[in-house]
Amino acid sequence: MHHFIPGCLRASVLLFVVPAILLVVPGARASDDVIRPTGRIYYDFARFDNDDRGVPSRGRDGLRLAWLGVAGNVHGFGYRAEVDVAPTHWALRNAWVSRDLGSPGRGVLYVGQMGQHFALDDKVSFNHRPAVEPSYLAQALASPHRVGIGWNGHQAGSFWGFSGGSLRRFDVPEIKGHGLSARAGHVFRQRDDGDLLHLAASVMREHHHHPGADGARPLRVPLRTAGHFSRRPALLLADYRDGRDVRVDKRGLEAAGVRGAWSWQGEYAQGRYRDGARRDRIAAHYVMAAWLLTGETRPYDDAGGHFSQLQPQGARGAWELMARYDRISADGTGEDRRQRLAADAWTVGVNWYPRRNVRVMLDWIDSRRHDRTRDLLLDHTGTLAGRVQWDF
Repeated sequence: MHHFIPGCLRASVLLFVVPAILLVVPGARASDDVIRPTGRIYYDFARFDNDDRGVPSRGRDGLRLAWLGVAGNVHGFGYRAEVDVAPTHWALRNAWVSRDLGSPGRGVLYVGQMGQHFALDDKVSFNHRPAVEPSYLAQALASPHRVGIGWNGHQAGSFWGFSGGSLRRFDVPEIKGHGLSARAGHVFRQRDDGDLLHLAASVMREHHHHPGADGARPLRVPLRTAGHFSRRPALLLADYRDGRDVRVDKRGLEAAGVRGAWSWQGEYAQGRYRDGARRDRIAAHYVMAAWLLTGETRPYDDAGGHFSQLQPQGARGAWELMARYDRISADGTGEDRRQRLAADAWTVGVNWYPRRNVRVMLDWIDSRRHDRTRDLLLDHTGTLAGRVQWDF
């Protein structure tokens, strides 16, 4: 907690000093959208059906997330600064300046801290995902916001994005190394009423410099199989802390579609980690389907190549049913060690959208963790997870 207050103060300075400078730029046009507040507030809860293995998780609830920020445009430049504030921590997310290069085909150039171009489930905003928890694939293989340069564009149904730079974040300089990511795909519009087919692929390469030594943060890949409120230790899929440089290569394939009130998406991705003495391979996939009972069509953003915010059509809002199956495995060898872990989960849920920016969610998650080396079931947990969210 003693790091939390100073962190919030530093975040507040970043959020409001930059827009204040932009406000006094000489000759700012009246048509410029100089400052626009953005944010979201989530109230989450979880209740657990534990088995007799390991540390039991107890029901919890609380304000999980208050993502607050500012965005705008001035003199042809865009900017965004956002901080994720929770009761016990804070984290700087987006903090970038952008320049539109003149047409969708030429794209937009970004400089600063931004999200990476990998995995559909990670590109879809938390505000718009049908499930409370992200997929195992997004949890384990998608990368956090990083400092560098990015570029994305779209034209005639195709979309693409690239980013490269440091692995560090402005608020976490202990992550040492550099990397790049790229994602491209095409959306096939079948009719004018929203039906579509989305196909895409992504790649990512990372070079981590001496993790765990010389002040560098260890490289770890933890997975919360039963949700973010679970007290059971995370399933540790990979752990590099011996100071040797680590190279990571990730690849992913994705497909999604919309037909009337039905939508679906699925992905497969794998990551390979090696430091000269050890090797780890993580592979994950999921399949998800959703049905809007009130007849709306799930919106899609052609520019970004991902789903976007739903607009309820009726006075009583929109209702949605969803189901998802997740599977992930991790195989590690080296240094007289062999590790074979796996996890899978079924998620079913119902969502109510009373307004465009308000949503109530309720999910049931049935998850299992396995030690495949010893052919052992590590735990089997049921989770009732819910969320009330408001975004602006």
